[in-house]
Amino acid sequence: YDKGGYSTDCFDELSEYLKAGGTKFAHLQPEKGFRHSDLLKDEFIFVPLQIPHDTVIKNHSPISCEEFVKALCEWAEKEGNPQVVFKGHPVNAQSMLPLMNIIEQYDNVLFLTDCHIHDMIEKSAATYVINSGTGQEAMLLDKTVVVFGNCDYQRAVITGGIADLDKV
Repeated sequence: YDKGGYSTDCFDELSEYLKAGGTKFAHLQPEKGFRHSDLLKDEFIFVPLQIPHDTVIKNHSPISCEEFVKALCEWAEKEGNPQVVFKGHPVNAQSMLPLMNIIEQYDNVLFLTDCHIHDMIEKSAATYVINSGTGQEAMLLDKTVVVFGNCDYQRAVITGGIADLDKV
């Protein structure tokens, strides 16, 4: 909301940090190097999952992780839509089980854990998040980002509506 002068210094500094390999939870990321080319379609949407019971979801999102995953899975099944590739949250694998149970019911989707988020961001057509910090990383890497919840960077990216994924 600053009405004064604008500088890209902060954006540029954070972008360079990411491009040099910096990331949140870096110690939990596998080594960079694109994997799973045989499983991925030419065009896919990358969806880094959040912990469903996290307060950021509970307090800053109009939808739950389960609703988000189910809607994206159903949308991916429609003729002509891109594949949706979900990545489990590296901090709490157990919390991903209910989301994995939804994902495994669909064909044009994939659940991965052993991929580096920057590799997935770079190869994807877009990154879809509820309000994950990974969306901010994708933005800083100059990639298309769609948010479906409330987050600090939402005015700098595309706002998505879960009820109208075709429009997104």
